[in-house]
Amino acid sequence: MKCACADRGCPAHPGARECPREGRETLFRVDMEDNTGTPMCVPCASDAMQSGLFSPGEPEEDWGAGDQEALSLWMTYRPDYNDPPQAFDATGGL
Repeated sequence: MKCACADRGCPAHPGARECPREGRETLFRVDMEDNTGTPMCVPCASDAMQSGLFSPGEPEEDWGAGDQEALSLWMTYRPDYNDPPQAFDATGGL
């Protein structure tokens, strides 16, 4: 299956809307109900997980799309989610 990363800012395929690699990881969105996951190559998966919007594991099956309390609790226990944000440099670096 092809990598489904469509982020033009992804360092694995800078400036390109589509990644040409094979999707070997399945990541799940943490900000909405995601029962199918998104196939991604390893470099795109790494970048997506750093964004905080994707996780390598599925949330609990009984979570509904509107269950903000459960989502909040799940995100609270993710170690990388609680790291302090880094300052953004307008030149593109951190």
